[in-house]
Amino acid sequence: MLTESEKKKYDCDINVLTPDFHDIHIKNIVVENCRCAFNVKALPERPLRNVLTENLAVRGRKFMTMQDVSSMTVTNSSFDCDDMTGSLTGCSGMMFLNCEFSKITIFAKDKIKSIS
Repeated sequence: MLTESEKKKYDCDINVLTPDFHDIHIKNIVVENCRCAFNVKALPERPLRNVLTENLAVRGRKFMTMQDVSSMTVTNSSFDCDDMTGSLTGCSGMMFLNCEFSKITIFAKDKIKSIS
């Protein structure tokens, strides 16, 4: 839940119609040809949170675009995408543990980090 100052920052009210997606567990998935391995857009006033993915094997065009996600862990997974660029906006608590990447570049605010 947001504090009153956070509500003012986002200029929004959380009510019964505001979606609240959390505590999601996805495992043992093979994807052979996708547009984007992770394409997630949540709400700043209620970010997607507490997501665990395990044992993913993904091949596709683009790696990741995420907005307003917190507490996401990806474990024991492999990613082979033509465009291994990642874009994170309003995200925190992102962890990739024991994962394999063909190559990756993450854009998070003003910081760029490449991992080969």
